[in-house]
Amino acid sequence: MSTHKRWPAWVYGSGEEPDYRFSFANERTFLAWIRTALALLAGGVALDAIDLSIPGELKQGLAVLLVALGLVCALLSWLRWARAEQAMRRQQPLPASTLSALLTAAVVVAAVAILVGGCSRMTAGEQGAQNERTALAWQRTALSLLAGSAAVCRLTIDRLGPLALMCVVVAAPAAGWVFLESRGRYRHDAEIKARERPRGGRAPAALALVTATIALTELAALIASGPGR
Repeated sequence: MSTHKRWPAWVYGSGEEPDYRFSFANERTFLAWIRTALALLAGGVALDAIDLSIPGELKQGLAVLLVALGLVCALLSWLRWARAEQAMRRQQPLPASTLSALLTAAVVVAAVAILVGGCSRMTAGEQGAQNERTALAWQRTALSLLAGSAAVCRLTIDRLGPLALMCVVVAAPAAGWVFLESRGRYRHDAEIKARERPRGGRAPAALALVTATIALTELAALIASGPGR
């Protein structure tokens, strides 16, 4: 077992190493939640940018709801990953997830509000491959992060000015790092235990924080614009 100290200590400081397939699956679940957060953020940006036949106050309120939910989803997804990893190490039952219920309730509220507001139309393996699938999940998330930050910057720069560039400045190097990290950490190897570096929680935490930064940028733009824009 590696003596490399991993972060966070409250996750890795006790218990035993779980089956690596379960850790990979836990990371893929985290990345799926991050992509969900980015999708919610994109929905909020689109709702703010597209002209819909609903009152301005309702439109802005729904946009704020979706972006805020993306922010919460990004932060809670890392906490969920950490608690699940800790439970597997201690051979305890996995913690219950309240994030799914929160997401479901918020999406239902948003859908009902749009309907009531008078919108007429809505648009609506094998063990050896575990590390490869996880690497691809990280890479897809890196691309989503880059695309999301560019979209938010493009749509908010007229309201926030240079501040809108912050999300791209933060997200672009983070996306490149995540992409390279995925290749280095999950290089296909017949002997999975011979990894050069042990897994840790820094990459998931950084990804969650960058996603939260993009969400905060869009929230600032929404609040700055006001409902009458």
